Amino acid sequence: MSETPPEDGRPNEAEAPPAPELPKSVSYAVIGITILAIGGYAIYAATRPVDESKLQIDGVDVSQGPPPEAVDPGPTWPMEGARIDPAEVVRGGPARDQIPALVDPKTEEAASSKLDPRMRVIGVEVGEAARAYPINLMNYHEVINDTLGGQKILVTFCPLCDVPRAWDRKVGDEVLEFGVSGLLYRSNMLIFDRRDAIEKESLWTQIDGRAATGPLAAEGRRLTPLPARSTTWGEWKAAHPTSTVLSADTGHERDYSQNPYAAFLADDTVNFPLPERSGRAKDAKNKSHVAVVELGDLRRAYFFKDLKAAGGPVKDRIGDQEVTLVYEGSGVRIEGGEGISGFTAHWFAIDVLEPTVELWDGKALAPAASGAAEGDVPAATGAAAP
Repeated sequence: MSETPPEDGRPNEAEAPPAPELPKSVSYAVIGITILAIGGYAIYAATRPVDESKLQIDGVDVSQGPPPEAVDPGPTWPMEGARIDPAEVVRGGPARDQIPALVDPKTEEAASSKLDPRMRVIGVEVGEAARAYPINLMNYHEVINDTLGGQKILVTFCPLCDVPRAWDRKVGDEVLEFGVSGLLYRSNMLIFDRRDAIEKESLWTQIDGRAATGPLAAEGRRLTPLPARSTTWGEWKAAHPTSTVLSADTGHERDYSQNPYAAFLADDTVNFPLPERSGRAKDAKNKSHVAVVELGDLRRAYFFKDLKAAGGPVKDRIGDQEVTLVYEGSGVRIEGGEGISGFTAHWFAIDVLEPTVELWDGKALAPAASGAAEGDVPAATGAAAP
């Protein structure tokens, strides 16, 4: 059977003339030189200094070093009377508003959305209204000023701490609009309320919704949390078939298919300065995931691995309220009574930003039907991982 030449006109491998055979001594020498070259480059690649000027997202510097001279850092906020130590406030890379917050963005109906069901989203509920905010969009905007169920809300995501949070934007008698400052405090993003003059603005810590600097910090203001959780679009849509979802038609040119934080999430390194660690949970990694349940100033943290090991819903009590936590693989669902809220985060963020958070001791309420008192959970309901 004859062979047909490829369409590009090159001869088939079977028809190609054999290569001349080199003496064995020459072959061994070539192999040795090649191994030395590869080894030398590996050492160079592992030890050479990194050109931080090339660490960019859509042309915006995200390096840990000072911003290039061509990037105007913009105005700076007064730090007098700050609730946090101004010495721990650092540039995250982009200047003010270079990560563009969205205001009243476009949305789509769940039924018509082509969003991949595996996509991670932040699900928010206000009354009977539900909306999902895809993480691939949140990575590039971080702050969404939105309206849901007739309520002015704020949805935020800190990629470094992996903290999704939603808030009521009304503070006192005014509705605030927020932006991305480009500043970090202990690796957590600082957002700001937009005013007609910077001295009237306040910076806010994203993880707890508290004013950290400025006039509203002096008043001790804090945003009211709203129910929000990290899950997948498929799970959220199944539970909320009438939900809407944030549209990728944001008015900004971004490649939302790319995750700018993929390298950061690939290991356990924390890129920005942190204070001395507490030493709690010594076996936990920086980026171990925890769920935090809040009731006023009371907080308790639950490691995902412990909730997973429980093998089912875990019931607990915070203050005078009963709470249920359900590990779902893509996140943790927190259910509770009035005043209960919660969020998820990397462990390092909780350790340095919420030092008073109590760690779950692996005990929980026994099933209500059994009438048992609070104590160790039976194996059927779950116990802490060893």
